[in-house]
Amino acid sequence: MIKQFQTGDTILVVITHQTYSFSTDTWADADPDANFPKITINKPDGTVVVNSVTMDTIATGKFQYPYEISLSDLGWWTGFIIVENNGYTDKEYFGFTVKV
Repeated sequence: MIKQFQTGDTILVVITHQTYSFSTDTWADADPDANFPKITINKPDGTVVVNSVTMDTIATGKFQYPYEISLSDLGWWTGFIIVENNGYTDKEYFGFTVKV
């Protein structure tokens, strides 16, 4: 499902970071390396409006980033979140539509 927002809305990007334990065969919420995760958000014309900013910690392994959409930027917005865990990097992409 594609998320749709209106100009002036504040979006809240929320993620959960988990690590896998081979010894117990389970996943658990965990914090990534220091200063991660980082979020980047691009306007529909490709302009970067949030550039590799560290997300706010909510709880262990849970992070968020609020962003207020400008009043004139309609269309398909894109972004990604980078997480490092023990030096290994993971990059997850997201997108959303802004309408009037």
